[in-house]
Amino acid sequence: MDKKKGFTLIELLVVIAIIALLLAVILPSLRKAKEMAKRVVCSSNLHQLGLAMHGYANENDERFPAVAGNAAGSWLHDVPVLAGNEIINYAQLDVMFCPANRQGKDFMEEFYAVYVQYADENDRPDPDKGLAGWGMTDYTWLFKWGYRAQAQSDEIPYNGGDIFIEKSTERNQSQKPVVADLMWTQGNDDFSAVDDPYPVYQRSGQRVGPFPSNHVDGEKPIGGNALYLDGHSDWKKFSEMYNHYTAGHRNVQHWW
Repeated sequence: MDKKKGFTLIELLVVIAIIALLLAVILPSLRKAKEMAKRVVCSSNLHQLGLAMHGYANENDERFPAVAGNAAGSWLHDVPVLAGNEIINYAQLDVMFCPANRQGKDFMEEFYAVYVQYADENDRPDPDKGLAGWGMTDYTWLFKWGYRAQAQSDEIPYNGGDIFIEKSTERNQSQKPVVADLMWTQGNDDFSAVDDPYPVYQRSGQRVGPFPSNHVDGEKPIGGNALYLDGHSDWKKFSEMYNHYTAGHRNVQHWW
């Protein structure tokens, strides 16, 4: 009776080597395809946000949502809850979050919980006083709400305050970004995280950060999408991006 033949050790090692080689070839392509899909979804998010913002402006004397008071969110990825409520009347909440951001899902699920939980009591929503709490998103918002209306004042001498937009009728619309991928650093080469601005939030005793940039490979930024005032959006490689805005607090630089 003939004996059944099995794999020899050499043959098994050859098969394993071939599989490893195929994986080495295929996995980078799969990662690129996955990242490209995220870019497409991100671009679609911005397109929907553009429709939402212009839909609001068309019904409000061409003005975008505005919130009075410096307490309406100071970081560029903050959205005052009163403005957020207006935006999601025209678009879904999930379009405020980039699929490439590692914390975006948590931010989305906790958008309204975050501003209530972490805001100081003086920051709580109060439409009668024109003040609002805020929620954190994955995008940079360049609308003139809250403290941004005073961003070039002597009290708040931020670099780049002239970039903030108030109305949908401003000139050079194809050149004016209004929402952009969150791409930021604290004045160094690490774009994978920006430290929480406060060690511990007053109400929760917990930290929220660090906050990552949207499209990164490790600590290296890949690039980002930007939505412009005329409604179009485009992708820029990071080599084509530069620092448009530096907040005075902790030297946080924003790139698009």
